[in-house]
Amino acid sequence: MSNTDFELKLRVAREDLARIKSSSLLKRGGRGRLFETVYFDTADLRLKNRNASLRVRKQGNRYVQNIKANSVAPANRDFKPREWEWSVSEARPDLSTINDDEAVERLGKVAVDELEPVFTSRIKRTVQRLENGKIGGSNGSAVAVAIDEGEIVGPDGSALSVAEVELKDGETPALFDIALALNAVAPVRLETRSKAQRGYALVAGETPTAVHAAPVRLSSDDTVEQAIETITRHCLDHLVANEELMLQANDPAALHQMRVALRRMRSVFSLFRPWLPPRQYEFFAAEAKWLAQSLASARDCDVFIAELLVPIREAFAGDASTAALEEAARARRAAGYRLASEAVRSSRYTTFLLKLGRWLEAKGWREQPVSERSVTLLAPIRALASRMLSKRHKRARGNGARIAALSSEARHELRIALKKLRYAMEFFGSLFDRSEVDRCLKRVTKLQTTLGHLNDVATASVIVSQLERQSVGETKLPWAAAAGKLVGWHARGTRELEPQLIADWRIFAAMKPFWR
Repeated sequence: MSNTDFELKLRVAREDLARIKSSSLLKRGGRGRLFETVYFDTADLRLKNRNASLRVRKQGNRYVQNIKANSVAPANRDFKPREWEWSVSEARPDLSTINDDEAVERLGKVAVDELEPVFTSRIKRTVQRLENGKIGGSNGSAVAVAIDEGEIVGPDGSALSVAEVELKDGETPALFDIALALNAVAPVRLETRSKAQRGYALVAGETPTAVHAAPVRLSSDDTVEQAIETITRHCLDHLVANEELMLQANDPAALHQMRVALRRMRSVFSLFRPWLPPRQYEFFAAEAKWLAQSLASARDCDVFIAELLVPIREAFAGDASTAALEEAARARRAAGYRLASEAVRSSRYTTFLLKLGRWLEAKGWREQPVSERSVTLLAPIRALASRMLSKRHKRARGNGARIAALSSEARHELRIALKKLRYAMEFFGSLFDRSEVDRCLKRVTKLQTTLGHLNDVATASVIVSQLERQSVGETKLPWAAAAGKLVGWHARGTRELEPQLIADWRIFAAMKPFWR
């Protein structure tokens, strides 16, 4: 049975589109059709603010008016939005033809004379249907593939190039299989925005902002496998939502949120490892680790420049050595962002996202022998959540025993254990009393923040050592004096932070868990 509520949109670089078109999958080609579509809205963009779009498209010798509900969909599960169509007599909206109450409600109170063109898309679309035989791992499935090439043009002449492949119809796993096959031909990237959303961003000059993790919502009736799917999808959406801003602007907040999303995702894999087939766990855990490591250098340099260098810069204003240290750190930061961008633009990254998306859609964790453990995939998550939280709480308390005497390496392990506990508390928090969850989260987060600063200070020494290694052969390091000041400054700060660390630990150790 065909899943008509799902489509997968891939962005392709113009220079790679020819390879995609001539691939063995699409070599039959297809008849191309030209579409010119004008999007209308009020001067204050009232329809956009209602998450709606109104367009008139010329199709041959006729015009079609379309209303689409552009509700925000998860990045990795792009549901087809609700839409309606009517024939109209000219290239202008005709609101009198709209005879659907839901469509009228979506538009809201708007008069036809308030509507004006806001942008136009000029697209050549080639459609073909892949069917029969075996498509990847999906037998007997038919997939409609549309290739769009053209531009979106604003009223001021500004333009946005469009090159996309839409996998529009078919069994959901087959869509991912085709996407993976195309990604092996030429690099593709998941496109999470509609043409309407991209057009509005063009004309409104919208600047994207970093996206933080949204709350996870689980029900006490949810099963273990429902929890796996919900939480993993949540992490995947969080990751992809920050991808474009990081690539466009080397934005520190977006890169940090991608790192947070990956840490949370790796924590999910670890939490549910007993229910995952070993090969699946090993692949996803390894790919998430690779990507996190690819983003690490840029993030470390962001913290070094924006936080650790600040007190030195303020205390020694105008010092040439400090300026030289910042310049060297910024050069290393630029190299870190190049590494991060290369990773996110790579076929390997897209393969990771597509395989994870397919795994979620196909419930790939079911591909294992029936066992005492696997049957609990259908058990309620509530009781098992309490056990998983207890296990992580016990591990954190064990790691922090005699905290005053712990080495920096042992404190680093404690910080990681607390982070995993906090993520588990956030994942399962909706199953318990909200006020009690917030109380515990506040205590864990405070201790984690203190340990995080200590870890950042340790990272500063690592970055200084890396700068020294890349300066081998230079007779004089113009930033050496400032580096010594920075390391000494923060070494003193860590000693002063020790009483706060002990106090935070005592509060955490006395914490009454909300899941008991």
